[in-house]
Amino acid sequence: MKSFRKIYLILLAGTLTLTQNGCNKALDLDPLDQLSDAAYWQSPNDFLLAANAFYSYERSFIDVLYDVNGSTQNYHSDFKSDFASGQNAYSRGLNTVPTTDANYNNNYSRIRTINYMLGKAGTYSNQADIAKYVAEAKFFRAYVYFDLLQIFGVYPSSAHRWQPTPRTTGPSQYAG
Repeated sequence: MKSFRKIYLILLAGTLTLTQNGCNKALDLDPLDQLSDAAYWQSPNDFLLAANAFYSYERSFIDVLYDVNGSTQNYHSDFKSDFASGQNAYSRGLNTVPTTDANYNNNYSRIRTINYMLGKAGTYSNQADIAKYVAEAKFFRAYVYFDLLQIFGVYPSSAHRWQPTPRTTGPSQYAG
């Protein structure tokens, strides 16, 4: 029985030693495949990379001529007119109104991304270093808004980064 107790104590001591050595601060590393928000936005190069991503928002000549992707409506395509393709569902008035619109969702997602970068630029210490990238971001925000204006006419603007507000209940909710 004493040998069993001795083995038990040795195993317990070994387990405690291994578990205590596993909590080493050198093992707490940042993941290499992900960037945290605190680690990013530290240099002008970070703003350059973010602004370069906005160039994918531009329409190409092919997008304007043809409805390349049939799953999303390209309202800038020449095939939406009577002159380009004869009678189609749009010219006959037989088109249906979809419940969701990728143009609307994608454009507001782009605006949210641009506004996020502009918000981070506002807290950067040396504004002169990133002025070019801020100007590019503002141009692309106007470009996306112009696209929304062409498609939908008057649209809800989100020029500032959206911040959730607490719900108001009670009589003050209806005061006004």
